Amino acid sequence: MNYKVQFCKGWVGTWEFDALDDVRAWEKSWNMINEHTQVVKVEIEAIYELDGSEKQIRKLPKYEDCIKISAKTGGGSKDERKEAVYIVHFSDGNFSTPYIAKVSKNNSIALELSANILAQYVKDNGLDITKTKIIQVEKLAQEEMAMYKAYFNDGECSGPYVAEIKENDVEALEKAKFKLKQYTDYNGLDTEKIKIVKIEELNTNDCFVMNLERKQKNEKRKNKKPERKNRFIKLECV
Repeated sequence: MNYKVQFCKGWVGTWEFDALDDVRAWEKSWNMINEHTQVVKVEIEAIYELDGSEKQIRKLPKYEDCIKISAKTGGGSKDERKEAVYIVHFSDGNFSTPYIAKVSKNNSIALELSANILAQYVKDNGLDITKTKIIQVEKLAQEEMAMYKAYFNDGECSGPYVAEIKENDVEALEKAKFKLKQYTDYNGLDTEKIKIVKIEELNTNDCFVMNLERKQKNEKRKNKKPERKNRFIKLECV
């Protein structure tokens, strides 16, 4: 589900993100503030649910009321769609951008979407469709994390930062923008001249609980899933 939070006081502006339900939307908004502020006091004016066209369709109740509603509905009626995040592994060793599909028997819906994802991947990279195949469609564990690094056009890069693996890398992209702002502000640089040229997803860190569980389960599998290699994500949203 898509949401937009309107900040107030220390921050002027909004942030669009996705969350499983209303309770999680409030918590992610607070986490965003806590992760990116030190001395500035920032508050939440309102959070809105967005439709597919990014139009506001409702204003969320207060956090306490969302908790009550979630308890009555057994965890939140908005989670009835039972969607999950998937990635497609290709025969050349790379994998796709994460995407969302409804959970279905044998992941049939995710598999159907994977054919379109393969076709787009081959087109974008000028590959031979007869030689590039899908070897695995992987369902990600909830709240699986990765390390990322943003590279700037002056030859410098940000320090590694953590983001949840999300459809179209939305969280990694948003945090990269913040890393750029930190870099330009701290060094007194012209924000019009310094840009992000690429963002790398680093898949060599298994310190996160969900990632470590995935690795341990994979080691016990007879048919092991492909290891995720580092990759560069698209920058259309930056």
